[in-house]
Amino acid sequence: MLNNVCFVGRLTAEPELKKTESGKSVVTVNIAVHNTKEDTVFIPVIFWNKQAEIMCQYCKKGKLISVQGFLKNSTYKDIQVLRVVGVQFHMLEPKEKQEEYDILE
Repeated sequence: MLNNVCFVGRLTAEPELKKTESGKSVVTVNIAVHNTKEDTVFIPVIFWNKQAEIMCQYCKKGKLISVQGFLKNSTYKDIQVLRVVGVQFHMLEPKEKQEEYDILE
């Protein structure tokens, strides 16, 4: 069986780095992905350790990124949650483009 996802979208908020009790770095973000002009999907993604630290250091709200990862089902307070565990991401815009995007907001 294969459990692999890959998509491109924009961060919906500033990434916020957190630490687990055991000291692992973690960040959870939502990525807005356009399926069509009228349809946007918001995908929750969790990154761990070095990927989480890099994301918080270099990525801002609105940044266009590609994400590779896998789907994981979790239970939180008796609620089933499906999200992507990010294995890697790539920033797809040069810094100048991001600064232009920030000015437009």
